[in-house]
Amino acid sequence: VEGRRGSAEAVSHLARVHGRRRIVCLTGPAANHDAEARLRGYRDGLEAEGLAFDPGLLAPGDFSAARAASSVRGLLARGTAFDAVLACDDEAAAGVCAALAEGGIEVGAEVSVIGFDDQAFAARAAPPLATLRTPIEQAGAEATRLLIARIEGVPDIGSLVLPTVFVPRRSCGCAGLEAPPAGGPGRPR
Repeated sequence: VEGRRGSAEAVSHLARVHGRRRIVCLTGPAANHDAEARLRGYRDGLEAEGLAFDPGLLAPGDFSAARAASSVRGLLARGTAFDAVLACDDEAAAGVCAALAEGGIEVGAEVSVIGFDDQAFAARAAPPLATLRTPIEQAGAEATRLLIARIEGVPDIGSLVLPTVFVPRRSCGCAGLEAPPAGGPGRPR
């Protein structure tokens, strides 16, 4: 899945649409391919928007709501200034939203939050979670197809990278937008 490009797109959206300049990245587990690609995309997005990389804005999310909430509480306790959070998955983003709400910070208005994967709960979260939709079912089907081809000895089966789609919702500050259907842009209601 195109995690690198998706993360870069999310950072650009935060900077261009919402004017965010201090964007935290909650990383996934160490040595996880998806987490590494999403972190590289975060850095690509910062560079594309002329924003300096600040290692003080990286914190572990570990694809866990509890770990992400703990990291955000730590940032707040240290007085770290930030106006947006890119979480490397939706579970972590949910933890971010909970920690911000505990701190009396309005998600979407004061701090933008974007997750990754577009899990089933994301659209029903309060506020609805902006995220990068990943084609998880298609990825599984394609992985199975490639595995069968390899088992059958098909030469040069190649590789496949599936696209992500940004889904704007209130958690990033995009009030009044509905989630796009798979592969389509959002539109005003």
